[in-house]
Amino acid sequence: MLIRSIFTLVTVLFFCSAQASYAASISTSVDRARISMDETVVLSIRVSPQANTTPNFSELETQFDILNRSQNSQYRNINGQVTAFTEWQLTLAPKSTGKLVIPSIQYEQEFSDAIILEVAETDDTQSGLTPDIFLDIQAEKSEPYVQEQVIITVKLHTAIPLRVDDAPALNIPNALLLPLKDSQYQKRIGDKVYSVSELRYALFPQMSGELEIPIQTFTVTMRANSNFSNPLNYGQTETKRIRSRPVMLSVKPQAKGYQGEQWLPASKLEISEQWSSDTQDWTLGEPITRKITLKATGLSANQIPSLSLAESQSFKQYREKPESSDTQDARGLSTTITESIAIVPTQEGATQLPEVKLYWWDTQSNTQKIALLPARNINIKANPQLPAPKTPILATQPSSDATEQTIPDTTPATLEGVHATVIWQILTALLVATNLSLAALVWHLWRRSRPKLHLPAPDASAPQSRLQELDKFFSQPLNRASAAYFLRAFNRHFPKQAIDAMADQSLATELKHAIQQLNAYTYGDKPHYEGDLPTLQSLVRQATQQPNKSSALPTPLLTGLYPD
Repeated sequence: MLIRSIFTLVTVLFFCSAQASYAASISTSVDRARISMDETVVLSIRVSPQANTTPNFSELETQFDILNRSQNSQYRNINGQVTAFTEWQLTLAPKSTGKLVIPSIQYEQEFSDAIILEVAETDDTQSGLTPDIFLDIQAEKSEPYVQEQVIITVKLHTAIPLRVDDAPALNIPNALLLPLKDSQYQKRIGDKVYSVSELRYALFPQMSGELEIPIQTFTVTMRANSNFSNPLNYGQTETKRIRSRPVMLSVKPQAKGYQGEQWLPASKLEISEQWSSDTQDWTLGEPITRKITLKATGLSANQIPSLSLAESQSFKQYREKPESSDTQDARGLSTTITESIAIVPTQEGATQLPEVKLYWWDTQSNTQKIALLPARNINIKANPQLPAPKTPILATQPSSDATEQTIPDTTPATLEGVHATVIWQILTALLVATNLSLAALVWHLWRRSRPKLHLPAPDASAPQSRLQELDKFFSQPLNRASAAYFLRAFNRHFPKQAIDAMADQSLATELKHAIQQLNAYTYGDKPHYEGDLPTLQSLVRQATQQPNKSSALPTPLLTGLYPD
């Protein structure tokens, strides 16, 4: 009995010692205890024996960026001596200088020791020599106006072979940032020749005050030792974080005394125009095309407002959607906007096309300037192909201060001619009445001879007559003549105030836009109709069902292009 108890105790102790010998252990180490802000450190975490799970490394990210991580497991049995472990290697980049703590890392119930790492400022001088790698940010202006273009350049200088692993895009709050074309070139600084990678941006501050261009950080990988004569160092790499210095801009508000409706700070702005006919003599009813081109340097298309064109009773203007394009060059962003306007003369006589002007602020001279198209004198002449306007005949009233009056001749011959004229007038009236009666009788007989169709009585409130008239347009080929007929019919059936009073305002807006597109094709210089006829037909049919709350007859939606 005693021997059995001793054997059981020995067995328990053996298993306990075996469990203790195979309990997991964790340890950490770094390859260096002191680094600078542009350098990285490799943290090794080893768990013995081999691990089944991965430790939590999230606490490291409070003071470090984890740039890279790798994992490997090993098992070795040499002369009965077993070695097994799992190791993680993390490449860490410090977020600040000073004494940083690599915290204790937990694996199961075990904890590693914390490590103190000293991080110093980057030494750019290196005993009077320029560094092999450095990052620089430059701003074209330090005191720009709000919404003025500022060229920002990020330059990476390197005198040794390397690989850029991470180069995040520039991000600046309270500013619009547009990337420009990148470039690469070589430059000698001191005793070294650098390869320069240049990233350019067009920055538009959106608020006045202090604006900071934050520190940019690039991650690069290079060889650990440039001395390739040592075969043991060949192929080894080192990861570095290259940081720039912050740049501050003092953004000025809009200049005092500026008269423009919209603030336009630019280094250059020009306006020009082209006409389909160079003559200043226009013909009534014949459209003239005017193209206005605006070119600006240092502005985007979204910053430039629509030009203000004065109206006139002598002509109508139909504007097309402007065409805009942005280009990039050494000066940054340049914008070209072209607008086409169809002008239709509607009234004879001399008139004047008002001037077109746009205020802008010259950032080169810090002065207000005006882009101007001068006024143009126009003479609108009659169109022989159009019918002459009807002129009312007014009865001539005798002057109150006349001293002489004309006495009609009442001789017998004159009276006889008067009687003859009256007789001919009576006979003509009787003949016209007879013809009208005969025509009415023929029409009545023809109506009675037609077969009767038993159709339900139409709804008096449904405007089927105007819908049938407008639908004829969609059943025939599209040309300018048929489009002009449709526009006149639409103008008669759909007055402007009636459309404005529609219950469905979105339908009214779409209908107006579609009619304007057809109008631009009919009387402008568009070779093709840019709209969609099935869509226009659907909008017209929907409009006929819309209630119109206006009781008074309003003015037409489309003013007549030609005088009556």
